[in-house]
Amino acid sequence: MTQPLLSVVVAVYNTSDYLDRCVQSLLAQTYKNLEIILVDDGSTDQSPAICDRYASQYSHIHVIHQQNLGPSAARNRGIQKAQGEFVGFVDSDDYCAPQMYETLYGLIERYGTQVAAANYYVETNAGCQFSSLGFQQRVLSGEAAIISCVQKLASLAWNKLFARSLFDDIQFPSGKVFEDLFICYRLYDKAGGVAATDTPVYYYNRRNLSSITQKKFSVTKLDYLQASSELLAFCRSKKYYRAEKIVLQKRIWHITGFLRQIAACGFNDREVIRPLLEELKKYLGLYLTSSHKLTSKAFAVACCINFNWTARLYRLLFQRGKK
Repeated sequence: MTQPLLSVVVAVYNTSDYLDRCVQSLLAQTYKNLEIILVDDGSTDQSPAICDRYASQYSHIHVIHQQNLGPSAARNRGIQKAQGEFVGFVDSDDYCAPQMYETLYGLIERYGTQVAAANYYVETNAGCQFSSLGFQQRVLSGEAAIISCVQKLASLAWNKLFARSLFDDIQFPSGKVFEDLFICYRLYDKAGGVAATDTPVYYYNRRNLSSITQKKFSVTKLDYLQASSELLAFCRSKKYYRAEKIVLQKRIWHITGFLRQIAACGFNDREVIRPLLEELKKYLGLYLTSSHKLTSKAFAVACCINFNWTARLYRLLFQRGKK
């Protein structure tokens, strides 16, 4: 039986130090009917040349060069180019286990779903680790699928495989960070669920501190609030009240993290800080009942009591820790 073609879209931007490892991991896939689409998003390092080198050597690797428009635009361009029945995404500073796409397509074939997801490793300077999903394999649908978006499976595109037809009327939002959160739950809902496995097959690189989500605070990170607001509205429309609670707790965790970053760097735009504090105070009680770390909860409480003093003390401790 002929394997269906899978398309893997790799958005590339200034990751020449990691790109060879990424592409080599795709060339080593045990699932062989694969096309690889490298979308060079206006890189200014050696990434464009590396992409061209691979395209000249392998007929199933295609390259698109475009001006820097961001990862969403790069992925959307890759989807337009894709010929596969299913499409996956890999970040160019990450890499995959050899069996990744064989595992993901195997789930789709076994359970008859349009989306498959797998666990993943987080790679730091201390090594690789992963958190168990709490099950080996299962199909998640309805509210359970949405909850998985904000918990261990996460709203991430790169540990999943999607039917390409799901993107006929859904696109990554151009110009946004946290772009996956804007659409993953919509893809799950349209597909009717997701087949998932606890087997980790993707390596998420957190060593690369130039990654968009690893940088210090900037107002672009507040795109998360827009994405989570849309997810909350979706949960309410579906009457997914447990999911709504979990999304809210995760939202307050992010707000607490933003305030910690704001404190560390001395950012002082009150028009940005004020609504964050107002929402934190509104949902503090709900956040304190969550399973998030005690240190995060303590910082949230301190911010609600007096943010200015909390920020000064945190900045002082942060600066001492850097020495």
